This record gives sequence, C-alpha cells and structure tokens, in this order.
Amino acid sequence: MKSHRRTPTSTLLFLKKLTLVQVKSELDQYNQELSNNSDRLSIHFGSKRAIIMPNNSSPKPTIEYWHVWTDNDGISHQSRCQIEDFMEKGIAPDTSPQWLSNLKQSGATITFTVLPVGWVGNWHENPKPQWIIPLSGRWFVETMDGQRVEMGEGEISFGEDQGTKTDAQGHKGHLSGTVGDVPAVLIMVQFEETPTIEQSCRFR
Repeated sequence: MKSHRRTPTSTLLFLKKLTLVQVKSELDQYNQELSNNSDRLSIHFGSKRAIIMPNNSSPKPTIEYWHVWTDNDGISHQSRCQIEDFMEKGIAPDTSPQWLSNLKQSGATITFTVLPVGWVGNWHENPKPQWIIPLSGRWFVETMDGQRVEMGEGEISFGEDQGTKTDAQGHKGHLSGTVGDVPAVLIMVQFEETPTIEQSCRFR
C-alpha cells in the first residue's frame, strides 16, 4: 500500500493503485467539494473510503473561567464566563497558525504559591486583580453571596473582588482554602490596574 498526500493541508491518504481515469474522476469530485467550502471530504475508491480533514478545520475555541467580582452594594459574587475573542494566526511570522487571544494588562507580577493540606485563609479581598490557576491539587473560593466553587488543575479564576463591604456576618471579599489530602499549588498573575465594579465576565 502506498502513501499519497492529497494536498499540503490534508492528512496522508493510504490508497490502492488507481487508473488515470479514476484519478481524474476523484480530482473532479474533490475540486467540486472544495468549491462548496466543505470542511470534511469523503472519497471512495471501490470498496475503500478515505476522509480528508483539512488542517484549518479546528473550530474556534473558548476558555472558561470563574470571575470573582463586586457589585454596587459591595457584595462579592462568582460568575462562570468564557473567553471567546480568539484570532487564528501565527504567533511569529514563520510559524503555523494557531488560536490566540490577547488580554492586554500592564504591570504583571507572577507568583507561585503552595497551600498546605487543610489550609483555610480568613475572609479577604484579592489584593489586586489577578488570574489564579491551580497547577496541582484542589482549592475552593467562597464569595459573600454564599456560592462556593471548587477548582482543580487548569481551572481558571479571575479575582477582582476589591471594594467589598463587610456584611452582618463579618465577611468581606471571599474565603478560600484547600480541598482534599494534597497541597494545592497555584500560579497567580497579578496586575497593576483599577478593578471594575458591577462588571461580571469582564473578559470575553
């Protein structure tokens, strides 16, 4: 069995030997499907069938994150949000296209932290707007509205609960701590910028 590349943007096809008439027939069909903007091409050679999936058929991605934010009454909340503003291009001039979403924020400080097993912090606000991503282990965030969210590896939170007001229970900001019997290792990317108020799902 011989390996043939149908087009530069296609997967390798493994086909039997074909007559010139068969090749011409299949090329005509292929060109017709291309003209119809098909992103999935089905090709038959007798009893054999092959599928071509162009490299650019990847759907536009979304990335989910939890946004910890403050409303106008000074109460913290958490909303499940999605980043959808992706553009397909190379990250450098000579690289293949990939999906990119640039969230431009200034004055970044990157911190790694390890929360011991059983660690629970007091109620507090995020010191500055910051992305928090667990690298291993699990942790939780509970906001003043009573919502508790547990997150594991790769689950993203954006902490922006600055400007909360102490409630009747003495709660302000959020409560956080580890979950399970292993430490939680987190990476935090903190920014020097003014937090927003009453703006759930700030990044889309």
